[in-house]
Amino acid sequence: MKHSSQHSLTVLVADDNLLNCQLLNQIIKKLGHDCSFVMNGEEVIEHLQTKPAPDILLMDIHMPVLNGIETLKYMHALNYHSIESYAFTADTSPADIKKYHDLGFSGILPKPLNILDLDEILYLHRNQKQYG
Repeated sequence: MKHSSQHSLTVLVADDNLLNCQLLNQIIKKLGHDCSFVMNGEEVIEHLQTKPAPDILLMDIHMPVLNGIETLKYMHALNYHSIESYAFTADTSPADIKKYHDLGFSGILPKPLNILDLDEILYLHRNQKQYG
């Protein structure tokens, strides 16, 4: 499962469930990438304004303070369009997937987490970063 990660990615996880954050952090690091996490959308914005932008943002849709949709809209208003943002959610009906795509999410990472789905997202973006 672990793809070669000569060109590692930076991933920001935003989820109000600490266990989800810790699990994703551990898996992403084992896959050879850098990871940090925050607990709500307001912390996402603060992170983006004070630290280097991540390559990928995995964001829960149902967070307190600013939910995932509000956070993505706020990010776009602040011109953070280049960050690949994925909805990390159990809301995976075709209508939900279309809604997230229309709002500007790059895709979804379904809950419960399937490590192969996560690995595929990271692999594709690593290659995109490596080969342009």
